[in-house]
Amino acid sequence: MWRRYPLQDRYDVIIIGAGVHGLSTAYYLAKQGVTNVAVIDKGYVGGGASGRNTAIIRANYLTREGIPFFRESLRLYEDLATELDFNLLFDQSGRLDLGHTDSAVFGLRMRTGMNRLLGVDSRMIGPSEIKELVPAIDLRKGKHLPVLAALYQSSAGVV
Repeated sequence: MWRRYPLQDRYDVIIIGAGVHGLSTAYYLAKQGVTNVAVIDKGYVGGGASGRNTAIIRANYLTREGIPFFRESLRLYEDLATELDFNLLFDQSGRLDLGHTDSAVFGLRMRTGMNRLLGVDSRMIGPSEIKELVPAIDLRKGKHLPVLAALYQSSAGVV
């Protein structure tokens, strides 16, 4: 499956980078019938940023324009392991964005409002529910970065 092929003189599409974005692009092009595609990378498959990032899949961003794309990406990931018959190790255990200051909590509330308008399953939670979700978290008062509240998206995950 992963091997070098001799280069052709022409391709319909050339994709630079064999990470998650490049390979996803090639995969979905192939599903649409575009198969004369070259994926070129200076290293090995997944050896760049894709192999070193947090790989968080979520939809609870702030922008009205971006949220539909992130929601669709999350939906695609939910079905991709079955579609490929390959365990992607997609762990949909949720995501917490912690608010350590009043202004940070205000920003999280703004995101929550935009998310709700666009149907994203995110909500604000307080310290007691944060502790239920993450029992190991230290919520004692007087800490350098106190946790005042969090934006929680239950369907977010990591891969």
